[in-house]
Amino acid sequence: MFGSALAQTNLINVGHVNDSKNASQVAVVGKYAYLANGGDGLRIYDVSDSARPVNVGHIRNAGFHGSAMGIVISEKRAFIANGNDGLRIYDISKPAKPVNIGHAPRSNLVAAIGIAISSNYVFLVGGTEGIDVYDVSNPTAPLNVGSINDGGHAHSITIAGKYAYVPYNDRGLRIYDISNPSHPTNVALIKPTDPPSPLLLSKVRHVTIDGKRVFIANAPTNMGVLESPESVDYSVFGYPRGVAISGKYAFLANDFGGLHIYDVSNPLKPNKLGFTNNHPSRSAVARDVVTSGNYAYVANFADGIRVYDVSNPLKPINVAHAKNVDNGFAKRLALAGDFLYVANGDDGLRIYSLRNPRPPYFVFVVTALATIVFIIIVLIFVLFLRKRRIPGEKIVQTGT
Repeated sequence: MFGSALAQTNLINVGHVNDSKNASQVAVVGKYAYLANGGDGLRIYDVSDSARPVNVGHIRNAGFHGSAMGIVISEKRAFIANGNDGLRIYDISKPAKPVNIGHAPRSNLVAAIGIAISSNYVFLVGGTEGIDVYDVSNPTAPLNVGSINDGGHAHSITIAGKYAYVPYNDRGLRIYDISNPSHPTNVALIKPTDPPSPLLLSKVRHVTIDGKRVFIANAPTNMGVLESPESVDYSVFGYPRGVAISGKYAFLANDFGGLHIYDVSNPLKPNKLGFTNNHPSRSAVARDVVTSGNYAYVANFADGIRVYDVSNPLKPINVAHAKNVDNGFAKRLALAGDFLYVANGDDGLRIYSLRNPRPPYFVFVVTALATIVFIIIVLIFVLFLRKRRIPGEKIVQTGT
């Protein structure tokens, strides 16, 4: 258990690659990492050697102001939220030669930013158009079969079972029943707490699901207009950007508000439990979150990566931190095996190892060597003492 905990909380940057400085979101399947790389399109990397990711495939279909913002992989196909260009579908059965096989624009050419898939349906969000649902059973001809718009700007979407979780910038987190994909129904709304300043507007961004616990990452807007943002108690409000669900808890990464935890065993009546806040600067903006076991990993923008032990939802603990480098901005995350993949904005793709850099056998060897050295020193000291002549009276034995 102890070794496992160490492995979860040690973040070692082992790999890096950068093409066009537009890393927006990453998905990992098998030995390949698929990067939605903004205006550069889709990049495919072989990450079988995590220390040396190799670009093996690339494709770009800009269309009308296209920009790869979100990505999801399903059955040898990559589905891309391609900004104002809408939905792009690629055949990635040959990673070195991705092929564009399908395309569907969004209504009013509103940007597609977030994307999720359930069975043969793709759910697209972004801008003020709410959710658009596409039947992709024929990927060469995606068909818009449903939509719903409850106002606000949607930035991402995550699906767990028959529910879709959609964060909106000024509405909070909406939960939709998508058991009938053609007619999604809003069944719940979690509103962020009102901020202490009217100059700050709630900005919900990204959602990630793991089991039944929810983690939301938030971000504000208009931060530059605050005269003294450091004097504001940001822990009392949130700006949802990303959500992860595990068990019966919803974990919300709330931008300057830190990580907030809710009991969502009844999704219609979430109860707030604990929170923690690590906000070293105004650029420490929580953009995304993923979970594994008792840990939540938060993409904290310019601050890098934060790791929280959430085994006790009443008292989440920051147990690890990896600072950002080379002007990177941690935007989106993906976990695969013992590695954390970070879409790091202008810095490209970074790969972190979660393995314990000081495994038990290492500690054993060091301890054994120290013990041997100690024994040798003691023996030398004893031999030195025995060779010394100790002065004293000479005893003469006489017979009778």
